[in-house]
Amino acid sequence: MNTIVCSISLLSVTTLILIDADCAGYPNENNADFHRNEQCSDIVEITCSDGYKMEAAIECKSEIQFLWKYKRPVCKLDPKIENGALDTDIASRDIGIEYSYTCNPGFGKYGNEGHVICNEAGEWEADITCEGQCMSDPEIENGALDTDIASRDIGIEYSYTCNPGFGKYGNDGLVICTEAREWEANITCEDCFKYYTENTYLTKSPYATPSGRLNQVSCQQSCTNDDRCTASFVSFQSCELHGIPAISISHESRAECRTKCVALADCKLMSWNSGSFPICTLFNVTKNNLPSKHQTFSRNGAFIGENLCK
Repeated sequence: MNTIVCSISLLSVTTLILIDADCAGYPNENNADFHRNEQCSDIVEITCSDGYKMEAAIECKSEIQFLWKYKRPVCKLDPKIENGALDTDIASRDIGIEYSYTCNPGFGKYGNEGHVICNEAGEWEADITCEGQCMSDPEIENGALDTDIASRDIGIEYSYTCNPGFGKYGNDGLVICTEAREWEANITCEDCFKYYTENTYLTKSPYATPSGRLNQVSCQQSCTNDDRCTASFVSFQSCELHGIPAISISHESRAECRTKCVALADCKLMSWNSGSFPICTLFNVTKNNLPSKHQTFSRNGAFIGENLCK
């Protein structure tokens, strides 16, 4: 029995196609063309297809009809799955065989079904890739994501909102999964009252004090009836009417005063006067734009803060 051999280079590995040659006719092989020699009909000449080369010639002299036989390529090397591994051991390397695989921790599948397949060329081919992911949840100091995490893929972005009393300092307010598989925020949530002065407060300066001993309800009614009035305050049954830039005056704790300023859309400055009956005064201007009638005084525990979130 004579044999011809056509070889193909597959990823630096030579796969041999062996053809048994004691036969008449031509083999059904896609990798070569066969024809009879014009001068000698017993000589079969073979021309290999592109990518293949001739290793041996063949003479076919037998009058008995034999079938051509050939061995197709197989995937000889183990599949290389970057950032992943096969779910089972390799039991076969035949063309068309496929195996499932799983990505390593910190990597996710990108593609279709997640299989590696031995293709017609004798090469392992994966229909997905294992790409990096951000595994842990993003930590946003003084803030929280606007939505749940649906993906941890590299490049994914999520918007977030700062907690009450904290404002965004930066660009778009996004947290992004980077190439390093770490969450990165392009802004920070900082205290709205980052810049403040301890142990000082601003004096109130009412434009009117209606006569009589008025309670809070009647004092507020007097303010409502006066177009100039933006805030009323009762201190020891004495009614005070205040105008711009004061927008609120009340008995509040320091924390309550801060929360109130954050909640009011036009509050830019707060003054908290400590004492037995602490007074919270809110203004719609910054300290630099405050009229001179509101003077600064010292008192232990008092506080002046500008709301930088407005």
